[in-house]
Amino acid sequence: VFLIVADIIVKPISRLTKVTDELAKGNYKVRVNYEGKDEISSLYASFNQMAVRLAKQETIRQQFISDVSHEFQTPLTAISGFATILKNENLTDEQRQKYADIILFNSNRLSHLSKNMLQLTLLDGEDTSLDKSEFPLIEQLNRVIEMEDNAALSKDIEIEFIHPKKEFIIEADESRMEQVWINLLSNAIKYTNEHGVVTVEVRRTPTELQVRFEDTGVGMSQDAISHIFERFYRQDKSRTIEGNGLGLSIVKRIIDLHHYKIDVESQEDVGSVFTVYIPYEMFTGLTKKKKD
Repeated sequence: VFLIVADIIVKPISRLTKVTDELAKGNYKVRVNYEGKDEISSLYASFNQMAVRLAKQETIRQQFISDVSHEFQTPLTAISGFATILKNENLTDEQRQKYADIILFNSNRLSHLSKNMLQLTLLDGEDTSLDKSEFPLIEQLNRVIEMEDNAALSKDIEIEFIHPKKEFIIEADESRMEQVWINLLSNAIKYTNEHGVVTVEVRRTPTELQVRFEDTGVGMSQDAISHIFERFYRQDKSRTIEGNGLGLSIVKRIIDLHHYKIDVESQEDVGSVFTVYIPYEMFTGLTKKKKD
């Protein structure tokens, strides 16, 4: 009886030990099969779930490395190529200025990419904390619009700001929320054609405050909407529009940390609307009194 019981217990554990060794070596396709409703079956099911998650994480990791390599390689190739051309003594001053500007542009692109990657790394940390304080939302949005006004003017884009007359005092991480508004507004300007309109609107509902960024830009397909917050994802595969596909990932992470919500509506060749929802329980000061 002892030998039979030992065989029933030891064999499944030995099988699990074997596949665990395979998993440790990087074989994320291993699975174990066992029919039953006992503890061994539960253990096998948990192992299979872990293997599936690890396989998914490995796929994401490999794709991330591939994307990072691509994003860094393009500007590095441009910098190296045009730096080599500048060594030619027969270039005119106009040509030298042109090539120097290209090198500067790609250097700034690398710097921006590095900062965004660092920002995402910090936001993904388990000990990420928010430096919350009370601040006026309308005033902050006005400041962001002024910051992005030159970019809009360069494309003859009009920025409309629609909001209630009274200020809203919210409690949040002011610098991070400012980054959210900057990323959403600059993204709207970037994907709006010349002579278009970008509308920033603050709406008040019975349960929440909505901050909307609506543009008359190129819009997105339904497939693009489902991937828009993924890192390095860009609908513009040709890279004709400047960017690295990290801005909206940063936005989504900051929104999640605040326990807010963000929604996207879009139609190709019509435009897009990004809406951030701030529940009233996140409010303080004047807004809370008004709600009461």
